[in-house]
Amino acid sequence: KFVTLRGHLEPESFLHTLRRQLAEIEHLGQDPERIELAVGQRRILRIKDKNVVGFAVEVAGLEAQASLRLQQVGLGGRRHMGAGLFIPKTRRSA
Repeated sequence: KFVTLRGHLEPESFLHTLRRQLAEIEHLGQDPERIELAVGQRRILRIKDKNVVGFAVEVAGLEAQASLRLQQVGLGGRRHMGAGLFIPKTRRSA
């Protein structure tokens, strides 16, 4: 549902860092410049007394190999909490 990046609370710096991380993924199989990233609504996950801030992220323009690789490695942090993992968009979740 969202991607977290420590220290990035504004959409512009968040997008810049996401692009850098995408470019660093090994064996992506696609030029990262051809992948579209859209930063959406800010999301907050509350865990006990802490707030984890992230953003909804939509990724488009992926070729098959890049899509599978991104689903394998994810983006951002807190993946053990379910953040930064990507699933295909369905008509119901649009």
